[in-house]
Amino acid sequence: MFYVELGKRIRQARQQKRLTQQALADAIELTRTSVTNIECGRQPVMTHHLVRIARAVGVPVESLLPSPIEPPSELNARLSGLGNDKREWVGRIIRSTSTD
Repeated sequence: MFYVELGKRIRQARQQKRLTQQALADAIELTRTSVTNIECGRQPVMTHHLVRIARAVGVPVESLLPSPIEPPSELNARLSGLGNDKREWVGRIIRSTSTD
C-alpha cells in the first residue's frame, strides 16, 4: 500500500508540473518504464531517486511520502460501519504492525 500511495503522489506532482513520464525519467536518470512502474506502485523507489523526483517536480520530498498513520482509503471504507472506538483500535493495530 505504501508504494501505491507514493506512486499516486508522484504522478499527481508530475502532472501538476506538466511533465511527461519520459521527461521525468530523463530528469531522474531512469527509464520511462521505471517511472510508470513507480507511479503504479509496482517498483520501490530508492532514496536518491525520490530526492531527484521531488526536485524535478518542484516539491519537498515530504509531500510525496504517505503518512504512516493514515489508513488507506479502501480500509476506511471497510471500517466505516464500525464505531469510533473499534476503528481507532484497528488503526492502532495497523500502525503498530505495518512493515511497508
